[in-house]
Amino acid sequence: MYFDEAHVLAEVPSRLAKASSTSATVPTSMDTMETDPTSTSTTDHSMDTTDTMDKMAVDTTSTGANQNNASEPSSPPEHKTALDILVSALDDCRDLGLFTLFMSTQSSLEHLAPSAIHARSARYSALAPSMHAPITETPFDCFGDNRLVPSKLHCKDVCETPFMACFGRPMWRSLMMPYSDRALDKFGIDRSDPPPIADSGSLRCGRLSLDVLELARRKLLCNDNMRMPIDSHTIAAQTAVLDVRIMLSFEPSREAAHRHEEQLVASHMRIAYSVPKDRIYLRSGYSSEPILAEAAARQLHEWRRQCLGLEPSATGLNVVDRLRDTTDIGPAVQILRKTFDHDLLSRGEVGEVIGRLLLMLARDSATCATSSDSDDPHFSNPVPVTTFIEQLLSESFAKDVLTSRPDNLPANAPRGDLTFAEAFKDAVVNFTHFAKWADDSALSQDTALGCFIRSMAVICRNNAATVDVFIPVLMNKDAALDASVMTGIMVQFKLRAHSGTIAAYAIDATKVGLFKQTPDDDETQRHPYITLIMELGVNSEPPLLASIPVKPESKESIAVNKKLGEKTPVSNAGAPLQDTPSKVVLTPPAPRRRRGSAYPRYSIYVYGCSPTVYRVISKNERGVYKHMLGGGKLLAEHPRQDPTSLRLVRMLKPFFAIGHTSWHWLCHTRLNTDLPDESDDEGGVVVSVGGEDGPDDDDDGDDFMD
Repeated sequence: MYFDEAHVLAEVPSRLAKASSTSATVPTSMDTMETDPTSTSTTDHSMDTTDTMDKMAVDTTSTGANQNNASEPSSPPEHKTALDILVSALDDCRDLGLFTLFMSTQSSLEHLAPSAIHARSARYSALAPSMHAPITETPFDCFGDNRLVPSKLHCKDVCETPFMACFGRPMWRSLMMPYSDRALDKFGIDRSDPPPIADSGSLRCGRLSLDVLELARRKLLCNDNMRMPIDSHTIAAQTAVLDVRIMLSFEPSREAAHRHEEQLVASHMRIAYSVPKDRIYLRSGYSSEPILAEAAARQLHEWRRQCLGLEPSATGLNVVDRLRDTTDIGPAVQILRKTFDHDLLSRGEVGEVIGRLLLMLARDSATCATSSDSDDPHFSNPVPVTTFIEQLLSESFAKDVLTSRPDNLPANAPRGDLTFAEAFKDAVVNFTHFAKWADDSALSQDTALGCFIRSMAVICRNNAATVDVFIPVLMNKDAALDASVMTGIMVQFKLRAHSGTIAAYAIDATKVGLFKQTPDDDETQRHPYITLIMELGVNSEPPLLASIPVKPESKESIAVNKKLGEKTPVSNAGAPLQDTPSKVVLTPPAPRRRRGSAYPRYSIYVYGCSPTVYRVISKNERGVYKHMLGGGKLLAEHPRQDPTSLRLVRMLKPFFAIGHTSWHWLCHTRLNTDLPDESDDEGGVVVSVGGEDGPDDDDDGDDFMD
C-alpha cells in the first residue's frame, strides 16, 4: 500500500505527540531529548521530493546517532527511558510506512536492542525473536575496481602511510587523498584511462601522514592528550593499544570480559563483526589495519619514553632495549598484567598471547635499532631477520643462532654449510600486528606475500597441530615482491612444565606445504626457512600446592613413584631438581648419508621465559611473566596464595595427590611424602651447529638434552 508524502508528513507529528503523551510514564519528554546536547536525533527525508516520486513505500527515515543518554533508565519504578518512549511512539506509526534507523556506537545491547529476556514491554518481548539484529555490515578494504599487483611493489613501498591507508576502514583512505589514490594507481592494475591525480609536494604528504597517524592514536585512546601517563588512561584505552598489536584473547565465559569488549567497540575502534539474532552478546575484534597498528606502536613507544623519563624530542634511542636495564616494567607488560589480574584474558591462551608479545617486542626493538638517529621510528619499516633474532634472544644465544647451520642437511649438501647469518643476510621481516586464519592456507608462499604487503603475521587456525604463528620473510629486500622470493618463520608455543624432545617438535616445510615444489627445482635455489619453538611454560608453574595433580597413569606419576622409591628429591611434576643455570645445547646437522634434497631448515628451541634467554624481558618483569604463565592452574586464582591457605584448600579434597594434604588421615609413609617446589632453572636455547654427524630421522632427540 502506498501513501502520499503530504499525508504521511501531516500524520506523523500528531501520532507521535499522541503516542508520546500516552506512553510517557516518566518526566522525560521528547522535547527534552531534542534539546539534549549529547543527542543528535534528526528526522529527514531519505529521498528528495521530486515530481517522479509522488508516492513512496518508505517515506521518511529517522536517524538517531549516539542515543546513549536516551537509553539510560530515568526513575524507578517504571524504568522507562526516553528511547523506550520514542520506540513506543514510532510503533503507533507503523501503518504509515515509516522506516526508522538508529545509529549508535553504544554497544549496550540490553538497552538499545534488548533480547526478549531484557525487554521492558510485553509487546516487545513477543516480537523480539523476529526483530532485525543490529546491522554490522560496513565497508572495509575499499579498492573499488582496482587491485594491487605485487610485482610492482618493493618492501620500501608497503610501509608508506598513503599505501597503508588503502587497507581497513575507508576513513583512512579518504583522509589520505589524493595520495592514497595515487598509490593505488601506481601499484594497481594498469588502466587505459587512469584518473587524474593532483600533484603535491612530498612535504605536504608527510605532514598529512603524521596528522592521520595522530588521529588514529587519539581515536584509539578516545582521548586527545596522547602525552598522558599510561596510568591516567582507562584500562580499556590501554587494552586497545595492546590488543591492536598482539590480538588479545578475552575470556568468553566472563561477563566482565563481555562488558570490556563492548566498551572497546563503543570508544576504542574495535570492530563489531556480528550480533546474533538473540542479541545477548556480540562478536568483535581488531581487524588488520596497518594504519591503526602503526598508531598503536607509536603510542606504546611514547609510554616507553615516559618510563625512561625521556622527552618527546629524544630520538635515536632503542627504548625497548634500554627498559631492560631499568627497574621499570614495560608498558606492554603492565597492560597485559592488568587484563590478566582483572580476569579478562582467556586462561587457556595465555601462553600464545605472551608468545606473541615477545615477538612483537623484539620487532619493535629491531625497528628502534635500525632507525635513523634523527627521526622517530616508523614501526612499519621492514627489519632484517638477523636484527630481529638479535633483539629477541639474549646476546650469547643470538650469536649461537646466527652461527648455526641447517639441521636437516649434511654439511656437504648444497647450501648445507651456510650459517644462519649468511643464509638470511638480505632477508627482512615485516609485521606490526597479527591476523587470525580460519583454514589451512596460512602456511604458503602466497600467503606470506599477501601478509608481507599488509604488514601482518598469521595466527594459525585453532587447534592447528604444528604451527601457531607464521611470520612472513622476504629473502631479498631489493627484489620486487613475488611469492617466489618469500619464506617464513614458523613459531610454535608450548606451555608445559617440562620440555619435550626435539624430534617431537620438529616442523617440516614440505609437509606443511610452505613451498611449491616442481620436478625441475634447483636445490641450490631452494629458500631456507626458520622454525622457532618457544617452551614458555618450563618451570613457570605455580607452587606445588596450587597445581593440578597429574594423572596416576601418566609418565609424571610414574616418575614420581620411581623417585620416591629412590629417596631422591623431585620437582612437583616428577623431574629431578636441577641446579644448573641456563645453557645452550647445540645439535649437529644431518649426517652425510642423508640426501640433501630438503629445504634448509634453521631450528631454534627456546626453553623458559626469563631475561636469561629473551633480551626483551627485564629482570623485574620475570616475576610478572611467571605469574601469568602459571595462572591456568586450578588454585592459581585463589585470592590467598600463601602456603598455609593453599594447604587448607587442598585439605578440602578438591583432588587427591601424593602429600600430607590428601593423605594426612592415613598412616602411610609414601602417600604422605610432600614433594618440594620446582627448581628455578631459567631455561635455555637449543640450535644447530656445524658438523658431519647427527641424528637420524627417527632419533627422539633425548641425547641432545643436557
